[in-house]
Amino acid sequence: MGTKYQNPTLIIPNDFTYLPVILGFTAEMARLAGFDARQVQQIELAVEEAVSNVIRHAFYPGEKALFDVSCRQEAARFVVIVHDEGKPFDPEQVPTYVPGESETDYGVEGLGSFLMKSMVDQVEYQNLGTHGKEVRLIKNLPYTPVAAELPGDQEKPEWEELDSDLQVRPMSPEQGIEVSRCFFAAYGYSYYFEDIYYPERMVALNQSGELVSTVVVNSSNQVISHSALIMDPDFPGVAEVGMNATLPAYQGRSINKMIGREQVRIARELGLSGAFTTLVTNHTYSQRLVFHFGQRECGFQLAHLHSEVSFRGIDEEVAERISLLLTFNRTDKLREQLTIHPPERHTGMILKIYEHLETSVSLGTPGSPAVLSGPTLTKLRIEPRLESAMVIVNGYGMDFAARFRAILNQIKREGLKEVQVYLNLTDPLTPWAAQELEDLGFIFTGILPGVSSGDLLIMQYFNGIVVYYDGIQVYTDMARELLNYIRRLDPLGNP
Repeated sequence: MGTKYQNPTLIIPNDFTYLPVILGFTAEMARLAGFDARQVQQIELAVEEAVSNVIRHAFYPGEKALFDVSCRQEAARFVVIVHDEGKPFDPEQVPTYVPGESETDYGVEGLGSFLMKSMVDQVEYQNLGTHGKEVRLIKNLPYTPVAAELPGDQEKPEWEELDSDLQVRPMSPEQGIEVSRCFFAAYGYSYYFEDIYYPERMVALNQSGELVSTVVVNSSNQVISHSALIMDPDFPGVAEVGMNATLPAYQGRSINKMIGREQVRIARELGLSGAFTTLVTNHTYSQRLVFHFGQRECGFQLAHLHSEVSFRGIDEEVAERISLLLTFNRTDKLREQLTIHPPERHTGMILKIYEHLETSVSLGTPGSPAVLSGPTLTKLRIEPRLESAMVIVNGYGMDFAARFRAILNQIKREGLKEVQVYLNLTDPLTPWAAQELEDLGFIFTGILPGVSSGDLLIMQYFNGIVVYYDGIQVYTDMARELLNYIRRLDPLGNP
């Protein structure tokens, strides 16, 4: 692990003459963070592309201006932020790269953007309105994965004789390695949260508060199960229950109930309004478990995971992308009735979801986009490894449709398979925004309640893939009804 430093910022003119200065600055910060020469070069390539885009496109020809580049360490990640206050993003200036086809200068430029996503672990694009815009390049810090520390026979361990003296505790820093080995025993190397294979990352994320890990230990103080509350700053007020694993020898011993009760207590202690889970649908095992401690269905994230994810002993090989069922458990009662503004077309199903969640809501009066004046505020998060993206809409503007056409151009250019959009259900303009998205090919896939800024409407877009609805396995009638409703909305949902 490298040196921890305060977040230095370089303010630089929009001139390619200074590009070597920027690259030298970010390279040195990356070296201080502990990256090796190859990883530093990857970061440099990504930064070069992001900075080049600012210099070429953020300002008018001949305009003299400044922009800034900063580096920071966030728990287990190294982040480079490229921020400018130039003109709003123009989709017409974005070159399109088609692998194997583009040979022009535009193709080369598009290739640079295309390759940038392979150099880092996550890319975020945020429109800041009157404060400009920024690109965040996120690279996981270079910890050693647990695989390098496991003896060769760990794939078939011989566990000690089972005992009934099990205790639920917060994860201690010393238990990071045991937690990683627990995941290896349960999933091999297929689990889609990569952080769990890096003990030091798990410890750092818990120390920063981004994770709140709970473990179950046996009488020998061996970690036999793990689950975490995952805190996402884009979803304040709620946490995701995830990173669940139990040693195979201990599965089916009500351990999930033990952890579930503790996590509800922690969520209340933290002042959270609720917790949600995302459950794979290539089997119903995990679905059957969570409904025992208050989780209720509220949506889907369709075709979200690669089919390579596996769960030892409880599922079969899957050829299609895996869909996730979204469930929610409210841990804090609403202090007053929530007023929502759902799209008229989906009001019936959304009210049915709230009834299923035992949450009373009232319907507000839709607003008119004629009142809009400023730009649309969005945050685009790209997960290259999952070939997936997420858009958080923080404010509507008259450029809403144009902004999302630009986002879809980017999704297609980079070969991403699906994108999720989250709209605020308490905003009177959400019915209008949802219709704009449906006109672009998005479909409604559910809601995410409990977020402190307002419950969220979920919509998805699929790029060049067809959701394999017949392969989605759900456990309850409510989940089946919601899935059938979504399938009817999908132009390619029926065979």
